[in-house]
Amino acid sequence: MHVGIAAILAIAYACGGGGGGSGGGGNTSLQSVSPASLRRNAARSATFSVVGFEGGVQWSISGPGTIVTSTSGSVSVLGTAVGTVTVRATSILDPSKSATATLQVLPPISVSLTPNTVSAQVNDVVNLTASVTNATDNRVTWSVTGGTVEVINGNLISVRMPSSPGTVSIQATSVDDPSKSTSRSITVASGFGNTVGTIR
Repeated sequence: MHVGIAAILAIAYACGGGGGGSGGGGNTSLQSVSPASLRRNAARSATFSVVGFEGGVQWSISGPGTIVTSTSGSVSVLGTAVGTVTVRATSILDPSKSATATLQVLPPISVSLTPNTVSAQVNDVVNLTASVTNATDNRVTWSVTGGTVEVINGNLISVRMPSSPGTVSIQATSVDDPSKSTSRSITVASGFGNTVGTIR
């Protein structure tokens, strides 16, 4: 009786029915990892998955990165420095079968504001331009406290200072990576109002 059970199990594995398959006749040919390549900024994770393979895999990487989480079918990789990370999925049942993908790690996204305006008079209009580097999407979102937004033209903002002395805070946040932002604190003093900068 035990011999018969062993024979059935052997046939099941030979047909791809073992190793974590989702049903009978599972695919045991580990051919690819998806996506084949990704670009991410340092400190941003990327997720890879095996394609059409129902058996369990062991994940490994080489290059400037670390594995954050992994399951039998997918892995999350974090780039830690600029360079290329090779992501490899290896079949647990048959270690001779493996597939790879690459993660190109780019420099971190940075956001800056120009000009370097830090003071203004009451009722002045201050114009600032945001620049985003190392991003796929160079747009920003704006946040203003203490002043009144008059114009937003993409990465250019025009803010009117209040009618009494105080402080105005203007923040630009990357659309591509909302964890990256920069802010400017402008001290508003009493005096005759005038326009600082020009809107193009």
